[in-house]
Amino acid sequence: EDKELGSKKNPVNFIKRQFLDSPLSSKIIQIYGDSATLSWSSLGGPFDLVFIDGDHSSKYVVCDTKNALSVLDKGGTIIWHDYEMKPVSSILDKAYEKGEPIFWIEGTRLAICCFQDPVKSLNNFSLT
Repeated sequence: EDKELGSKKNPVNFIKRQFLDSPLSSKIIQIYGDSATLSWSSLGGPFDLVFIDGDHSSKYVVCDTKNALSVLDKGGTIIWHDYEMKPVSSILDKAYEKGEPIFWIEGTRLAICCFQDPVKSLNNFSLT
């Protein structure tokens, strides 16, 4: 038995819960931990899709987005959870104003963006 299953690092109630029965579950990597200290490059990649559902502070939204962009393939997509929260939406709205094609998915808590050149977009995500 994995002793980490019930810990804060890997809560048992969330393990693969959303995708366990999916035929694509073997292609999904679910990560628990501090995303600011995680070595994103160690995860493999480049990735076609990154779903960010992390800390909701502006600092982490910027950090997570920049880290995701660093491992995202050209033409890849990032989906952010909890867009309705001010720290999340303020960072994404600023990037939108700088030209990033970020869209809120109406009726959800999600925002989405397809990045033709993820590296070029890095500077559009900041606290200022």
